[in-house]
Amino acid sequence: MGKITLGQAAARDTYLIVYCMNHAVQYGGCFHSAEMPMAEAIDRWGERTPLDRLPFVCTRCGSRNVDVRSDHPRGIGGSPK
Repeated sequence: MGKITLGQAAARDTYLIVYCMNHAVQYGGCFHSAEMPMAEAIDRWGERTPLDRLPFVCTRCGSRNVDVRSDHPRGIGGSPK
């Protein structure tokens, strides 16, 4: 079974969290992470796109080996971090 779609994730969460899964030694195991507002992702790729089909690339090491998850906003006032 594939991951949920952007539309399904948007029903409960407001951000996407993208984790780099690059374990390469030269990067010391990158594990960089970044956030994207769910509304921006839906504007780019549509609400029917599954999370595991999003074309993310790590901005630190360039790896395409990333894990995409949905997440609730954190902090005061619903702002991330």
